[in-house]
Amino acid sequence: MRYDTTLKDLLWQGAPALLRQLTGVAARKVLPSEFPETRARHPDFVAWLEDGRLFHLELQATAAADMPWRMLEYYTLISARHGHQPVTQCLLALSDRVAATLRDEIRHPTLRFTYTVESVERLDAAPLLASGRADDAVLAILCRADDIRRRTRE
Repeated sequence: MRYDTTLKDLLWQGAPALLRQLTGVAARKVLPSEFPETRARHPDFVAWLEDGRLFHLELQATAAADMPWRMLEYYTLISARHGHQPVTQCLLALSDRVAATLRDEIRHPTLRFTYTVESVERLDAAPLLASGRADDAVLAILCRADDIRRRTRE
């Protein structure tokens, strides 16, 4: 839009009457609105599933208070890359203890965002062992087991 720069300049002056009309109050302080940043973001696993869903799996070994915001950032990046399709997300904690500390949502007055939190210890190892694949078998070791030595032999 060719008027974009002019309108932004007017907003940077404070535009108290406009803000009052839109929000009910004037700006106390105008904040910087540029966020220059160069960093690589690497979701752990992204795939199109056979049922047509776009799926993101994130692994987490430690408690992290910022995980909901990181999951939201990943959602935005993944969805934008794939035509703004909805993304099914799962945060897979590597222990029940960690899973219990991880939030599965953001609830703000103007934002609702959720995803699933699972613990690898709650997963059934049998399907992983039955797949016949080495990658699944290694992951089965992380699942809860009554007899870890037997599980490792399997």
